[in-house]
Amino acid sequence: MGVQLDDIPGLKDALAEAREREDTLRSQAFIDTPFEICGVDVEQFKPRHLQTLCLVRSPFFYRREEPIGPEDIAMFFWIVSPEYSPGDRETRDLYLGELLHRLPTSDVVIPKIDEYLAEAFFDEPEARSGPASDPIACMEALLVHEFGAAYRWTPAQTLNTPFAQLYQLLRLIRRDEAARQGRRVAFINRISSKVKRLFVKSFLESEKAKSERLDGEENRG
Repeated sequence: MGVQLDDIPGLKDALAEAREREDTLRSQAFIDTPFEICGVDVEQFKPRHLQTLCLVRSPFFYRREEPIGPEDIAMFFWIVSPEYSPGDRETRDLYLGELLHRLPTSDVVIPKIDEYLAEAFFDEPEARSGPASDPIACMEALLVHEFGAAYRWTPAQTLNTPFAQLYQLLRLIRRDEAARQGRRVAFINRISSKVKRLFVKSFLESEKAKSERLDGEENRG
């Protein structure tokens, strides 16, 4: 017999909280105000940020043996800062020097940056089905192509739009594309799906342990 979700204690309230969080993330993506990470102002994460971080081989996107250090964190903050100015070394050096003196420890900041990035990619669409093939363009080019075709945006518009906005719009583009073909497409809501998965797993493990305990008592009897 399958698990009835209504039978799982606490799941209904946890799902309601998770869905409220999803609604908040989606709405705040369209509020044009700086975010804050550990007291540091940052812009919403955009394709141009990702592009620059990849160019400098940021360890937040490239694995390496050395742990992420204060200089890596400070450079990340500089690139996503509202003060960022490409090519302005004097402003960059002043910013980095000042920031390094007031940054919390790495074990405090890194999880917050990971959370900031996870929220930016929260609505990232699932990969399209079909056989895998070698890439023919970078992610930025794919986004520029998609939004140029759908909305006639310029490359600059796309690259300077937060991922949290782009991915919601991309879901709608995919939905409308499927509707024109007479199909329906399902999307995953990652926060509520994770909550449901964890609660179901915990419930099943609890029921299994309870059953094994009862079997043991019967055998002893």
